[in-house]
Amino acid sequence: MKLLFHLLLLLTLYSLPGNSQPYHVVSVDNPVYTGDSAFIGFEDLHAPKFAALRTKYQLDTVFHGEQNELKRILLLRHWIRSHIPINDPGPHPGDGSAESIIDEGLKGNGFHCGHYMVVQNAIMNAYGYVTRCLGAGPGVQGGPDGHHGIDEIWLNSYHKWFLSDAKYDHHFEKNGIPLSALEIRDEYLKNKAADIVLVKGPSRTPLDYDEQYKKSRANFAATYTNIEWNKHSDLYTQWPKDGSYQLMYGDRYFSTHTWIWDGKPHWAYNTPHMQIVSDKSALEWTPNTIASTVVIEGSQATISLRSSTPNLKTYQLRRKKNGPWENTPAVTKLPLTKERNEFFFRTINLAGVTGPEHTVVIEQGATTLVHPVETDEVLMNPGMGFSTFQMFNGDNIPVFHDVLNEADLKDFGKTASDTNNDHPSTTIAYFRIQWNFIEPSPGKYRWDFIDGLLNIAHRKHQTVMLRISPYRSDPDEPAQDVPAWYRKMVGPNTKFATAKWLVDPEDPRYAKYFGGMIRALGGRYDGHPDLESIDVSILGSAGEGGGTELLTEQTMKNLIDPYVESFKKTPLIALLHGQKQMEYLKSAAANFPGWRQDCLGDLGFWAAEQHGWTHMYDYYPQTIIQYNMQDAWKKAPVSFEICGFFDTWNTGKDFMDHGYSDQQVKYIIDQSLKWHMSSFNGKSSPIPAKWDPLIGDWLKKMGYRFVLRRFSYPTVIENNGKLSFESWWENKGVAPCYKPYRLAIRLKNDQHTCTFTTHANIREWLPGDNTYNDAVFVDQAPNGAYDLQLAIVDEQTLEPRIQLAIQGRQSDGWYSLGSIRIEK
Repeated sequence: MKLLFHLLLLLTLYSLPGNSQPYHVVSVDNPVYTGDSAFIGFEDLHAPKFAALRTKYQLDTVFHGEQNELKRILLLRHWIRSHIPINDPGPHPGDGSAESIIDEGLKGNGFHCGHYMVVQNAIMNAYGYVTRCLGAGPGVQGGPDGHHGIDEIWLNSYHKWFLSDAKYDHHFEKNGIPLSALEIRDEYLKNKAADIVLVKGPSRTPLDYDEQYKKSRANFAATYTNIEWNKHSDLYTQWPKDGSYQLMYGDRYFSTHTWIWDGKPHWAYNTPHMQIVSDKSALEWTPNTIASTVVIEGSQATISLRSSTPNLKTYQLRRKKNGPWENTPAVTKLPLTKERNEFFFRTINLAGVTGPEHTVVIEQGATTLVHPVETDEVLMNPGMGFSTFQMFNGDNIPVFHDVLNEADLKDFGKTASDTNNDHPSTTIAYFRIQWNFIEPSPGKYRWDFIDGLLNIAHRKHQTVMLRISPYRSDPDEPAQDVPAWYRKMVGPNTKFATAKWLVDPEDPRYAKYFGGMIRALGGRYDGHPDLESIDVSILGSAGEGGGTELLTEQTMKNLIDPYVESFKKTPLIALLHGQKQMEYLKSAAANFPGWRQDCLGDLGFWAAEQHGWTHMYDYYPQTIIQYNMQDAWKKAPVSFEICGFFDTWNTGKDFMDHGYSDQQVKYIIDQSLKWHMSSFNGKSSPIPAKWDPLIGDWLKKMGYRFVLRRFSYPTVIENNGKLSFESWWENKGVAPCYKPYRLAIRLKNDQHTCTFTTHANIREWLPGDNTYNDAVFVDQAPNGAYDLQLAIVDEQTLEPRIQLAIQGRQSDGWYSLGSIRIEK
């Protein structure tokens, strides 16, 4: 009661509306800003070459004062095609520069697509349009191959990239919107480009078949099944400097197809010139677009602008609709003089081209401002923290089973208590099960056992992290072996490339039958709400991947494909074992895979017999970098498993001469947090009481930990009106939440309860500060006073799922922030 009184007092102090009617920022649907993280080397418009290019060829006469951005671009493109003939085989006179190509074209000499790309890049930049140079090709083995040079041009008026082919004077559109190269590719892969239109020339004449070049719309679209973007697009000012570094989108299509050019794989494969980009947004960055941050102090707003705009000359400000534009710095202070203040911003580059407008709206009105009180308690939240191993919360089974080869469901979930002996309660239960147990006879699966585990997990408020292991390690122990029926099929164990294999993974029957079981598993359980993740286990003792690097590439893919093709909703997580396996998995999986490692805490378990080698010093940091997984945590979870047991750490029994000091345990913990760990399998081993403070601090940083620092909203809103709010969050953990939960607002009084979800993507709330300002339309609540509440909820049930690190949590999981009134 005392705590509740202090909380209500705090809310009251921060909720009193002042007489000055404070200002707040109103959410506006502005063009989305995405920064440039992949491209470098844009043309420098300071170069006098651009003015000379315009003057030499009198290019201003091409568009005769046309103001429409797209029409200007199409007229310039048409000029290029009209003055440069096509001659693919050559010869191609001149030095290959833009002016040389134009000069020779005016003499009647012809050129191929790459030359058109170079010229279009130069001319479009001369008029201030942001371009990038691309190569593309169908790349079909035994079929059409080749390479085609084109450009993408940023359209400010459409706020998107579009692919412009100067050689053929055409582009593709859908519903009147010009399409980018990736959009064309997606449409072709979907249905052979049946839903898009090929348009030609400034008149945008639709073509289903181009009689001049004897190619259909689908044939042209097929060109874009393989696409590379030149990392450098300054071909005019830097000619003939080599800028052949190519960015390729590393999705599933790229990983499963080879780009064939002149009958051979593209020359850039396996060279530094081909750089893989797995984040699609990096290819879809938004030039000339603005993002803003607003800080209000009294009746003054400080507005900070940022933009990825090549050749930015200045930002411009308009203080009222249809008012004059004035130059403004990136950070400007503006007085707030009205109840509603509107400010309009845009970029302008050195050529005078302006970007999309960005609007900031600041309104006056009574607001409630809340600063919740942070709590220091350990929180149990989904997908993070310790896990129980081969048991659930409260089971406290004393026998350690590394991989279950037999089990009875009656052993699990039999206690009402969720308390673990000397071990934290958890939200994850990790189970490893033998293939021979799950599939005792061909095609006959023990789904009853897995169903039972998932039912118990649901009851215990846990989710199951699952691995199906192909075999263990002892070939003389049948219970550790592959299923008896498969052993009979392939014959007795012999010596293979590594002692970690009990059967030959190169035998196509292995991928067929073990992969068949994985496909059946995915067919039944993919997307199950109580299934946390699936370990990608393909071979080696306990499925830990021993010998993966010895597989042929095709066999490796055959063993991974059942996972990526069958689990498109449930996350996959894989041991960092075999770099090619991990690269393939990253490119082929529907969702970016998480990674895990065994033996966290090995500071010298086997150092005496391994010449001092340890996991903590000699494997983890090097492998994470070698596999290019340093930033993978931003997309998918990192999980570790303990080396030995906590008792081993304490006493050193069986492995070391002595146990670990507190400083050594803290070092292990700090390293794991540096690697952005979300979950930890301590094998349900008891934790020595002396380390409870260290473990408690560990649990407060592992995974995500959301603290709501500031929340403001209008004290009074109109019926069927908009509830705007601003929020500042701090993620004090080391990772984001990887689950698609929703931030929700609830209005509640004795008669009515109305819940509204927001568009916040909490999966992007990385460690550190995060702001989210939005508005919800209150169209269900009658007039009256309400308690405004907040929670992060399940997107289907709208039930609270995440505990916040603040006080004020109610019994139903919602957090009360203050009162609000709805009036007519």
